[in-house]
Parts: sequence; C-alpha cells; structure tokens
Amino acid sequence: MVDRETITKIIEYGSYAPSGDNSQPWRFEIEGNKINIFNIPGKDNPILNVRNSGSYVAHGALIENMLIAASQMGFTADLKIFPQGISDLVSSITLSPSSAKSEPLFPFIKERATNRKPYKKIPLSEAEKEVLLSAGSAIPGCELKLVEEREMIRTVAEAMSVTERVALETMALHNLFFKSIFWDETKNKRGESGLYIKTLEVPPPVRVIFKMIKKWPVMRFFNAFGFNKLAAKGNAALYAQSAAHGAIIIEDESQNFVAAGRVFQRAWLEATRLGLSLQPVTGTLFLARRVEGREDNPFSEKNSDLIRKASQKISFIFGINGSRVAAMLFRIGRADSPSARSGRKIPEVIFK
Repeated sequence: MVDRETITKIIEYGSYAPSGDNSQPWRFEIEGNKINIFNIPGKDNPILNVRNSGSYVAHGALIENMLIAASQMGFTADLKIFPQGISDLVSSITLSPSSAKSEPLFPFIKERATNRKPYKKIPLSEAEKEVLLSAGSAIPGCELKLVEEREMIRTVAEAMSVTERVALETMALHNLFFKSIFWDETKNKRGESGLYIKTLEVPPPVRVIFKMIKKWPVMRFFNAFGFNKLAAKGNAALYAQSAAHGAIIIEDESQNFVAAGRVFQRAWLEATRLGLSLQPVTGTLFLARRVEGREDNPFSEKNSDLIRKASQKISFIFGINGSRVAAMLFRIGRADSPSARSGRKIPEVIFK
C-alpha cells in the first residue's frame, strides 16, 4: 500500500500542469494504490472548451507530471485513459513500488511557467529542435511540428491574434475573459482559478484601460475607434517575435487530446530545461472548433468567417488535413523571466 503522503505529493506535482485560465479542472479519488482522476465540467471557459477538449489537454499535462513524479519517487505507474469510456473519469493511475529513477525533467515541473513577454528572434539550435521533436513523438498518436521561416511565423501570428479581436467584439467572450482576470496577489498565492494580471505582462497604462473596458458598453465605444483591431495587431507583432511556432497534431478523438496534453507538457518541460520560454496560444484553434461544430456559436457571421480563415491558414502552414486537427499551438524562444507565475491550489483529494 502506498502511503497517503506519497500519493498526495505525486498529485501535488501533477497539479503544476497548465490549464486554460488556470482553471485546474480536476479532482482525485484514491482506492488503495489507484488514483482516479476526474474532470470537473464547467471549470474551463465554456465557449473555448468545446466538448471538453481543452480540459482533456490539461489532464494530459497533469498525467505526465504525475508519471514523472511517480518514477522519481520509486513507483511504476499503470495508466488507463477513460477506463469507463468517455466520461468525467478521465484516467486512472495504479502505482506499484519499484526502483527510484532520476527523471531529468522532474526538477522542472515546478519551474515551468507561461511567459507572455516579447521573445528574441534567435533561432533554435539543431540540438534544441531535436530535443523538442523527440518529446513530440514520445506518445503514440501525436505529432509535434515546428515552423521557423519568418513569413510563416508572421502568418501564424496573425491567425493567433484573431482570438483577441473576436474576444473584444463578442460580448459573451469579452465578459468571460475580463471576469477571469484578477488583480489580487494574495488570491494568486492561494492558487485560485483565473488570470493574475501580472502574468499577462501588460504595461501599467494598459492595465488602466483594462479596468475601463471590462464594462461591455465601454468596450463597444473603444471598438468604434478601432481598439479591437489595434489590440489584435499588437498581439500579432508580439507573437511574431518568436524563434518558432509549434503545433501538436492528432486525430480528432477525445483520448488523443489527453495524449496531446502529455506531449505538450513533456515538450514544455524540455524547453524549460533548455532555458527556453514558451506560451500556449490556442484560442483560435478552440474558436474554430466552436464555429465548425455549430454548437451555440456566439459569433457574428463576419467573425465566424474570420475564425475559419485563420484556422485554415494554421492548417495550411502546419500541413494539417483530413481528420487531423491541431490540439495545441504555441510560440517558443528566448526571453526575460516572466513577471509572475500562476499559483496552484491544494488539489481536491478523497481517500476511500
């Protein structure tokens, strides 16, 4: 029997995984040596999290952290994904005592952080690319691709920035975004869900504007003078300042989104080990899933078309076709350290 303290510690390392708006959409039930991991529906952004795909990616990252931590602490882990079929029970991990291994990525689980600062246009070395691509092929069913050509990066950056424009033009998405932002450092230290303002890397004058435009009528007024387009243009320029853009490509099945999360976390930990910064920029992908699925589409026809075209550009650049989709999209490069990191709350664990 694995003691409670060890299980709790493995789960704690798992919880340092990234999730949309730091939503941390998981809870745990323990049966002997088995850890059952459940999704918490509704925790992630309800517009972007189409069919829980974003939450499943987050669960994959959580699982990868837990597997690395378990190995480091001297356990083998028997992983089952959706052991009862597609349901809130996303996975189960059964631990068995074994010899402890020195996991090279373990020290970086708590070091990994989203970095939204400008990146330097210093190319990745061949060795760095090899490490990242190797991480991308570690889990069956996933493929990690990188693009480095400057014109391709600019095209992808513009497609990425469609998220900001649509968010500022769509009341439902605007309200969700600004509701997720909080300003209290104490709240961040408690690990509460949401986006701590300092992690967004917006300068003080923009923070003042944020406090104004969180009200939808004020946002509409600013948009009348082109604020939405200006914000998108600024973000496109920021995203273009990268060594490379990357995508994780899968067949469009729920279990593959979990696998993509594992690959993404492993690649991100490798990037952290190499001293590289990384930012997930997945909004456009998930907007496209909402539009293509025709499920409660809150966007205008103009913005729906804008989203479709942006998604098509991303697919063309990364060579995605047929039933394959990009589960994750990110930028990577060298940058100064982030101004702040999102905190983590104590995971909800029930021992049965």
